[in-house]
Amino acid sequence: MQNRLLQWIDRKLENFIPENCQGCGFKPEMREALEETKELFLAFADSMPVPLVVSSLATGTILYCNDLCDLAFGVTASEFIDRQHAETLYSNPADRRQLLEVLARDGYVREAEVRLKKADGTEFWATVSMRYLTLEAEKAVLSVFCDITERKRAAALEREMLESIGLRARQQAAVALLGQEALAETDLSALMDKAAVLIAKTLDVDYCQFLELLPSGQAFLLRSGVGWEPELVGRATVTASARSQAGYTLLAGEPTVVRDLRVETRFSESPLLHNHRVVSGVTAIVPGNRTQEKSNWGQAEPPHNSPSQSSVWGVMGVHTSRDRCLH
Repeated sequence: MQNRLLQWIDRKLENFIPENCQGCGFKPEMREALEETKELFLAFADSMPVPLVVSSLATGTILYCNDLCDLAFGVTASEFIDRQHAETLYSNPADRRQLLEVLARDGYVREAEVRLKKADGTEFWATVSMRYLTLEAEKAVLSVFCDITERKRAAALEREMLESIGLRARQQAAVALLGQEALAETDLSALMDKAAVLIAKTLDVDYCQFLELLPSGQAFLLRSGVGWEPELVGRATVTASARSQAGYTLLAGEPTVVRDLRVETRFSESPLLHNHRVVSGVTAIVPGNRTQEKSNWGQAEPPHNSPSQSSVWGVMGVHTSRDRCLH
């Protein structure tokens, strides 16, 4: 594999013998030994169990890479050497520049975590360690990479499981606390206020709302909540038609999960949510003792017939101002 790095090694070998053998006679076995040293270097680099890249510090041009770079990045050595800039290996080229700053300050970089990318654009996590090399008068950077994608994925899964366990524990504690509050509190409004605060804190959400279905069945009243403009609580109303998330939930008869309200197509008339820049959320029916005509819900006028009845107090919802999967 002829490239600038190997040519530099060849020049060093050619210069070494005359400088060190004047007056002692040239011995062929000395050249053979040095050639073996060259082969040993190449064998060592190519036998490394991780991708290895040597690049010019001044220009960033890749001068050498071992065979594993083909597997890691999907680019052969002939496509890499003298043709690619080392920054093309990084998902964010600025990451390499930051690593070079660390290298200049400390003289080495040890197992820094970065996102790299293959030739087809696929990204993966890796650690990179760096050292300086000097090729004649030119400084170069030796970079060794280690794929840690699976390790990062496993760590993320473990973190998610622990968070899930912690969330369930907080939920159980919250339910127990609400039960105690319900036994001690006789004021329904005060109980809902406490419940809204506890739910928002337990689920780590920006907004919590209790929407009471009004007797007409046409709208909800924001009876209690957290995160909303103070003057809206107890005054603001939300349509009970399928045009709002709460109304859609009521008519669907099951919880409604929204990942991104900005692109939601099932319903569109939710000014309370839009004005507070809500992105994600989930709403669910709150059962009650009050019996209402189910077919009146969300209708402009009550129907003339007498439909089946259902006991519903209203709808509870939790929402966030950032993209989040709530379920």
